[in-house]
Amino acid sequence: MTRMLKWNGFMRKVSSIVLIAVLWVSTYPVAWADGGSGVIPFIQPQQALLDRPVAIEIDNRGNIYVADYGNNRIVKLDSNGGILAEWGETGSGDGQFNYPSGIAFDNNDNVYIVDRENHRIQKFDSEGNYLTKWGVLGANDGEFRNPANLEIDRNANIIYVTDRDNHRVQKFDLNGQFLGKWGSNGNGDGQFNRPYGLAIAQDGNVYVTESENHRIQKFDADGTYISQWGSFGTGNGQFRYPFDIAIDNNGYVYIPDAQNNRVQKFDLTGTYISQWGSIGTGNGQFNFPNSIAKDSSGHVYVTEANSPRIQKFDSNGDYMGKWPVPIPEAPHLQLAIAGDGQVSLTWDPVDNASGYKIYQSLSASMNGTEVGTVGGSVYDYTAAGLANGTTYYFTVKGENVQGESPSSNIVSATPFTVPGAPTNVVAVPSNRQATITFDAPVFDGGSPITDYEVTVYPGGQSIIGASSPIVATGLTNGTAYTFTVKAINAAGSSVESTASGSIRPMPPTPAPGPSNPELPVAEVDIRLNGKEAAAGTVSATRSTREGRNELAIVLNQAKLAEQLKNADPGAVLEVGVSGQLDAEIYIELSGIQLEYLHEKQIVLELQSPTGIYRVPLQSIDLHQHRAGKPITELQEWLVRMGVGEAGETLLNVAKKAARDNGMTLLAEPVRFTLMAYNGDDQWELTTDRFAQKMIKLPDDITPGQVTTAIALGKDGAIRHMPTKMSTADGKRYAVASSLTNDTYVLISHSLTFKDVQAHWAKSAVNELGARLIVRGDSMGLFHPEDDITRAEFAAILVNGLGLKMKGEPFSPYSDVQPSAWYSDVIQIAYEYGLISGFEDAAFRPDDKLTREQAMKILSNAMKLTRLSDKLPVQVEEQLLASFDDANEAGEWARSSIADNLRAGIITGRDIHTLAPKAFIMRAEAAVMVQRLLRESWLID
Repeated sequence: MTRMLKWNGFMRKVSSIVLIAVLWVSTYPVAWADGGSGVIPFIQPQQALLDRPVAIEIDNRGNIYVADYGNNRIVKLDSNGGILAEWGETGSGDGQFNYPSGIAFDNNDNVYIVDRENHRIQKFDSEGNYLTKWGVLGANDGEFRNPANLEIDRNANIIYVTDRDNHRVQKFDLNGQFLGKWGSNGNGDGQFNRPYGLAIAQDGNVYVTESENHRIQKFDADGTYISQWGSFGTGNGQFRYPFDIAIDNNGYVYIPDAQNNRVQKFDLTGTYISQWGSIGTGNGQFNFPNSIAKDSSGHVYVTEANSPRIQKFDSNGDYMGKWPVPIPEAPHLQLAIAGDGQVSLTWDPVDNASGYKIYQSLSASMNGTEVGTVGGSVYDYTAAGLANGTTYYFTVKGENVQGESPSSNIVSATPFTVPGAPTNVVAVPSNRQATITFDAPVFDGGSPITDYEVTVYPGGQSIIGASSPIVATGLTNGTAYTFTVKAINAAGSSVESTASGSIRPMPPTPAPGPSNPELPVAEVDIRLNGKEAAAGTVSATRSTREGRNELAIVLNQAKLAEQLKNADPGAVLEVGVSGQLDAEIYIELSGIQLEYLHEKQIVLELQSPTGIYRVPLQSIDLHQHRAGKPITELQEWLVRMGVGEAGETLLNVAKKAARDNGMTLLAEPVRFTLMAYNGDDQWELTTDRFAQKMIKLPDDITPGQVTTAIALGKDGAIRHMPTKMSTADGKRYAVASSLTNDTYVLISHSLTFKDVQAHWAKSAVNELGARLIVRGDSMGLFHPEDDITRAEFAAILVNGLGLKMKGEPFSPYSDVQPSAWYSDVIQIAYEYGLISGFEDAAFRPDDKLTREQAMKILSNAMKLTRLSDKLPVQVEEQLLASFDDANEAGEWARSSIADNLRAGIITGRDIHTLAPKAFIMRAEAAVMVQRLLRESWLID
């Protein structure tokens, strides 16, 4: 966009999008009339930077005027830095300049400019039209020798000019008529050595800076000396070449202290208040600050002779912005997410971008078309109206008024939708089952079909398979059934197909004789601390239960006792099963055997083709309660410790859970069990320390593809399991650690929160999101800087440790209602001893969590993970002594604080500040839980 500006009847075309430091002149020669004489000098197209800006002033409309000393011109900008006008060129004619160095305004918006080396003052209207001038080289009244600056009094009647090399101040009316003068060369009161800047306070007193005497002098309106302050030096209230001065409406005086590269602030009596700045080119730093101005809001603007920019501050010196704004760097596009006819893009924000442009192409070499723009605080865009199945390529550029950044990296995605429905569905019945065949849909939605889902009517049972045919089992003979099929791809499920014809499963015609196929062959060996045990120590029994093959391994008590009589506590008893098995594998222990191994502190390890289950038997409470009653009849127990594939039903549940939660399954579900039986009663045994469940990775899966393991419920409910990678006997395993027994699934999952992309805790927050420990809001935001509540922290910790409820739901605290979202996690945290309430039996779930409360909870968690057993021994008082505020911590929290410091989970806010009463941010909580899991060796 361009704007046509008119000066003296002629037109100049300038860009309205360029900020202070860069002045773009149009591609056409531009004309400017010289004092109305009709002589038109042409300015060739160029890109000009500010060259030693030495004066800046703000008019009563907020427009900014800059004396561009090196380019001999005046630049007028709006309050946002957009160019409104610019005038002047090198010369001595009317409207020309030889080093302009001062700017002032009267009440009619006329602009007065000090034309230093032409030894005169020129007067213009607000658009740069020349009006008049006065002054020549000399020392008489109304003459000048390199005048430096000027100021108009509060009544807009009198102009004061610092006549620098005549070492005096002169007074004029608005038409340039001489009114008076004061000053002479020297360093006494009322004398000057190169007076430079001046400012007039609301009471009419005049303040003058002296660059060579390094001081400020104060006079009344007639030039009578009042006071002074300053001397050469670097201390507070001292100066090295003060060139300018500004006074705000509150009576504060601001001096750019050029060679000290700072701005100093005083009151009207010269009492030092504060300062800011240091040498450098960063925000808030200076490289020879030489001019200063203030606006009606009290903001302060500073120019620098050796850095072509203007910086803006509030009245306390806090940095607010600068001109020119640098062109942004190239953004970084994250992975593009394809959808139905659209692609969602997200990128990391870049500094100084006021907006972003999105480009789209069908070619990987880009040269794309601009398809959208967003504001500078928006870091995502959805490209819509795309063709499913077609690959699109995208880049993004940041932009501001200075121009566009380089292009981002190129990302691509292929939009897709759900596939069409399968056709020609046919069901063939047999005994208690049916075989369903179908044709794949012609349209795959632009994404490969991964599965098909058969639904059985009546009943609604779902069976998932990779292709036709699919067998539906568990049907009732004689009942009429129909079947529909859905195709599934990355976008979800198609609509149901047309139903098959009705069929009735029937039992087969009896065969002449029974047939009992052999179960697969298995090899079982047993080792004690890696050494092969004696023959006959184990035996294996095969059976079938509810249609599933089982292999039960029984230990010979006499042979076992003989080999364990000299075993040290913590000895590992390994039972390994190999072979091509389609069976769930168990070790069966009698209650007496369990008690014996428990007393010997044996670690029992079951190794199967699908996984390894490792249980320190001492961690089992032999007096666990069941249904509120203690278990005492230990000799009547039968204990089964098992590991094996979970079966087709749970595989289908896992596939649906993966689709619903945006996860990718990497292996079939594996079930780990530790059950006790007594007659018809059965119950799950749990451990008081984390037991390892090792899931073998498929040969085509690498550890880097595994995000975590999750526990899978029969209803499809999932929860995170702390998981790390390991290798045993040359095989790769995912090691899930938990206190309970579940069905486990390995998944790949990624989650990136939009508001942590530039945050210091980005890595921890996104890792916990990928592991399903934390979730964002409906907009995909995590709110990392928000203070976390007690309930939210309990939820992150419970999710991180993979804990589940021990018994029936109940409310341990008076202010935790069963209907609240946090009811379950607070009960779980209470059951495992992680949290405690207050004296009034309340938990206060919505209160913000303090650092000392967090450290108490984390110390409890360290006991649960046994991290506390591994911490170095250090005296509590010595650990806390280095913190100046350690005595602010509650007595109840001191030992927990010491635990956290020893473990490195929480450190001080700095080396001397613990801040125990300060609140914890959500980002800090994520980092703490990540550190707890890592230091406890539960995750990598």
